[in-house]
Amino acid sequence: DLAVEAPNFDLVLEILVGSRLVFRVPQFHTDCYQLVHDYLVHFIRQQQGAELLAKLERAKEEQRRTQAKLNRVLKRQLRRTVAIVAIMAVLAVSAVGFALRAEFQRQLAEIGQIIALSESTKVLLALNQEFDALVKGLRASRKLQQAVGAKSDTQIRVAAALQQAVYSVQERNRLEGNSDEVYSVSFSPDGQFIASASADNTVKLWSRDGTLLKTLEGHRKPVWDLSFSRDSQLIASASADKTIKLWRRDGTVLNTLTGHKDEVYNVNFSRDGQLIASASADKTIKLWRRDGTLLNTLTEHSEEVDSVSFSPDGQLIASTSADKTIKLWRRDGTFLNTLRGHKDRVYQASFSPDGQKLVSASRDKTVKLWRTDGTLLKTLEEHTDRVYSVNFSPDGQFIASASADSTVKLWRNDGTLLKNLQGHKGIVLAVSFSRDSQTIASASDDASIKLWDLNSPTVPELQGNKGIVWGVSFSSDNQLIASAGEDKFVKLWRRDGTLLRTLQGHKDTVLDLDFSPDSQMIASASQDHTIKLWHRDGHSLKTLIGHMERVYSVSFSPDGQFIASASRDHTVKLWTSDGRKIKTLEEHRGPVNWVSYSPDGQIIASASDDKTVKLWSHDGNLLKTLPAHIDQVFYVTFSPDGKLIASASRDNTIKLWRRDGTLFKTLKGHQNAVTSISFSSDGQVIASASWDHTVKLWSRNGEELITLREHKDLVTNVSFSKDSKLLVSASRDGTLLLWNLDLDELLVRTCRWLHDYLRTNPNLPEEDRTLCNGIVN
Repeated sequence: DLAVEAPNFDLVLEILVGSRLVFRVPQFHTDCYQLVHDYLVHFIRQQQGAELLAKLERAKEEQRRTQAKLNRVLKRQLRRTVAIVAIMAVLAVSAVGFALRAEFQRQLAEIGQIIALSESTKVLLALNQEFDALVKGLRASRKLQQAVGAKSDTQIRVAAALQQAVYSVQERNRLEGNSDEVYSVSFSPDGQFIASASADNTVKLWSRDGTLLKTLEGHRKPVWDLSFSRDSQLIASASADKTIKLWRRDGTVLNTLTGHKDEVYNVNFSRDGQLIASASADKTIKLWRRDGTLLNTLTEHSEEVDSVSFSPDGQLIASTSADKTIKLWRRDGTFLNTLRGHKDRVYQASFSPDGQKLVSASRDKTVKLWRTDGTLLKTLEEHTDRVYSVNFSPDGQFIASASADSTVKLWRNDGTLLKNLQGHKGIVLAVSFSRDSQTIASASDDASIKLWDLNSPTVPELQGNKGIVWGVSFSSDNQLIASAGEDKFVKLWRRDGTLLRTLQGHKDTVLDLDFSPDSQMIASASQDHTIKLWHRDGHSLKTLIGHMERVYSVSFSPDGQFIASASRDHTVKLWTSDGRKIKTLEEHRGPVNWVSYSPDGQIIASASDDKTVKLWSHDGNLLKTLPAHIDQVFYVTFSPDGKLIASASRDNTIKLWRRDGTLFKTLKGHQNAVTSISFSSDGQVIASASWDHTVKLWSRNGEELITLREHKDLVTNVSFSKDSKLLVSASRDGTLLLWNLDLDELLVRTCRWLHDYLRTNPNLPEEDRTLCNGIVN
């Protein structure tokens, strides 16, 4: 039988009708067809003629040939259709493959951009451009949140870089709107405004959040200095055009004071607002009433006068000059005293809020602290170039100085250096404190004003340890941190850094500790040769005695049923969790520094001064010795999946080993002994602690991700929290630092810090203004 599909049936009928084998019978809705054979049957039966029979046979033969021809046509068309379908299928599969490959390449490119932004963050941090690093880190983090397929090492890389920026940034905002050098900056006494004076001949008035409110135009040459009146309603400006202008805050010029014969470098209101003092390159100081009446001209200086300042009670005036001196005057212009000590031009002098001290800035690179009777109290010598500006904070607790070395330095009022504020890309020409003493504004020849927050965040520190902290560990439930140290105590801390309780009982330094898998018990190892078991609530459960020397390390098995300990007596001991000694492993030829169970509990690894790592079965049979390092091996641990073993050595390296003992990778980067290692919960990131004062983060394949540098002394131990959002490190100086790797929390901190900048800075790309959308209100 010939089977013909519907799309080809019309073709078949046309062939049959054309061959006269079928009649077409028209009907109302459609045509019907009838075989010729049906019409011939009766006629043939009547005639029974041979001729008709012969014709009928010929007709049948013609029908067979036609059917065969039709079959061939249909087969060719079917083969062609199958081929077309096959080609289309191949093309469709190829298109899907190309699409998948394109998507994969897009994802790789996206991850590459994220890594590049994160690396840029690190570079900017190294260049002390913390604010720019924070913005770059924000961009990287937001891209990471939108990316598909980013691995955890990329996530931690980005989070760690952002963390470094968050906890090192001190610049809160930058005011950019001047087209040339900014010579002076000042907060208004009411704390609501900031005014700046520039080489672009203008005074600009800003709101505290950085919004440019008004540009005061009228000077014909650069404006060197400005000053607010005590009520914040007036601004006085001093210019290279030899004039002083008085302005309302709305930009209205009230008066222009003329009289100086050369550039006017400095101007100041008295505290009561009744007097204005000006200092000029014409070697004079002039005293004016607010209405512009000239009261007095002071002429004791032999060179250009750079600055003039009133004491808080308005009774004294201090002036500084290119003649290397500071001069003190009464308010009426009577000369009182000359302060000598600087070796070069003195650019500025300012009174302390109590009027008892004076601080001066000089071209000789120093800041000097004086009593107002002329006694030199201290010389501050940390700047490496000319010091242009210096001021006391309104609360009298701090001094800020600005220098040609591109820094602002913050000092205690006794001259102790507190902070070095870096970020300007040019000479820093002026500094000013806010009314609450919590913010410093600095002006630079880089055409910017920077606002520095003196309450900038720092890496959280757990305080309360006395002496070296040797051991640190997170509980399995992520709620507690335990530390062990030279003070003989085990301390338990909440995750937020609050000290919860102190466990006392050891008679000597506690060197290590470990939580049981259920977080209910703590085992501690001590220099007193014992191991103590404690309940989480702080009471002592058992003391394990058996080692003949100090116990360096202690570790619970993953099921919590056993404990392994490592000692200076060259042994590893195995115990039940209730304190019964099972076995002593004695193959090491030197002190055993660390011991660790594999995640499945089947293997024990030990690290020794004999430069080896030994692998043991859980029941204490020696399986393999790894000739691991060329110096003492301080630490050994397993990756969470149990496939890798990591060892840390005094030879400055970390080695990664496969479980069969073959070397997988050597991690080089530390400049001194590596003391501790910790894997992230998914095993993709490794944290290491070193005597070089740093903590480093590495990818599992050995790439160094970032270096954390806050410690000031040897870092003795490091531990990831079980969710890998927190890292704690311990140091010889007694500090415990908490490194926040929670990207969501870091983004909240970042966006709060950058809120004003993202909203008000005129040079920011528009797409950056929305970086914090959805993070903070």
